[in-house]
Amino acid sequence: MKMFILKRAGSGIKREGAPGAASCPVATLSCVRALSASGDPSYKESIEAGLRFIINGSFLSLKQKALHCGLIVNPRKLGYPVMTQFDSLTALIEISDTVLLNDPVYAGSFNSIMKKQAINARWKLEDNSRGMIPSAKGENRMVTLNVLRLLKKVVERES
Repeated sequence: MKMFILKRAGSGIKREGAPGAASCPVATLSCVRALSASGDPSYKESIEAGLRFIINGSFLSLKQKALHCGLIVNPRKLGYPVMTQFDSLTALIEISDTVLLNDPVYAGSFNSIMKKQAINARWKLEDNSRGMIPSAKGENRMVTLNVLRLLKKVVERES
């Protein structure tokens, strides 16, 4: 995974064997999450390069996009993605561990998520498409848990 990101620093991950194929934000975020979960500080550059691709590619502000693999992503809608899907909340959780936390795109996406808080301090599941943990739309403890993870990371960075 590290090799792919370093090979194309800042441009995400290209589909193997297809040099003209567009980079995939889902694959890039999945690799970033795996590298981040390893806890190995030597992956810091690779993680930031992948996240820079997501920020610079405007993937956090997309309303809906069909990827080259046929998957339709809607990053602005909150869900609880597994390794085959993408939402802005999951990307922000990873970005919060890096210097990219101060990027204006991060701030806009963060504020957008905070505005979605319901009156009872919960967040709603908005996307239950393929690749998300299936659940009924509406207030959702898994989405709320992810928002709390994000807030915890931001507070820890600020301290």
